[in-house]
Amino acid sequence: MDLTTIQKRISQLDAAQQEARRTKETLDDALKEDDRYQEIDLQIRDLALKRKQLKDEIWTQKAFQEAVAKLKDIREEISDLAEILNQELLDWRQKNNTDEIIGADGTTRRVKISVRLLPPRSQPNN
Repeated sequence: MDLTTIQKRISQLDAAQQEARRTKETLDDALKEDDRYQEIDLQIRDLALKRKQLKDEIWTQKAFQEAVAKLKDIREEISDLAEILNQELLDWRQKNNTDEIIGADGTTRRVKISVRLLPPRSQPNN
């Protein structure tokens, strides 16, 4: 794949994303202008706030504080383990030139590599 083809594809993607944003804004504006929708939306927001407050009230009870703290610790551990595993899988794939790995239980799993194009960085004025 040559650079010109990639640049063309990036331009097409940028244009489609802009069109999607404009279309979404049009649809959002239609909802903002509809009084019935706004009334229901406000009721839903109020209920969601009440639900969150009640959940927080329940979870701050002494009986649940340990479980909440444990869940937070487990989530941090999962995040750390996933980050380490991602790097190890990248190394495995590169070293062994394969997209498959056999787990400890004997099952074969595929490695999926995900690449994203970040938005352009703003250039400092020279």
